[in-house]
Amino acid sequence: ELRNPLCAIEGFLKLISESTQEQAQLQTYIQVVMHEFENLHRQITGFLSFSKKPILDEIFKTVQVEQLLAEVETLITPRLVGENIRFEKQVHSCALAPFPAADGIRESSGSRSQSRRPFS
Repeated sequence: ELRNPLCAIEGFLKLISESTQEQAQLQTYIQVVMHEFENLHRQITGFLSFSKKPILDEIFKTVQVEQLLAEVETLITPRLVGENIRFEKQVHSCALAPFPAADGIRESSGSRSQSRRPFS
């Protein structure tokens, strides 16, 4: 969860940097922010590697799969654009779902934060 906002910040900084190539002073500021962002990202990654443990008290709620994917897409799109990667999503029915809808899974039960992790 700490890295998701960092990825969004990084992606938007790259987009801003690309759109302001002609403004030298602004580019200098953006480079400073990017450098500090990378330092923060490394520190948080190191911190998280020591603090991982199962979360037993998470509250499980109904999660709308399409909404979840839309949120993840919004978060990762700036980074993908910065790395010239195209994102496509196709949601298909899953035979393992307890009660799949005729045209695919619409919702699932789980932790919202944990549900986003495989996609981001």
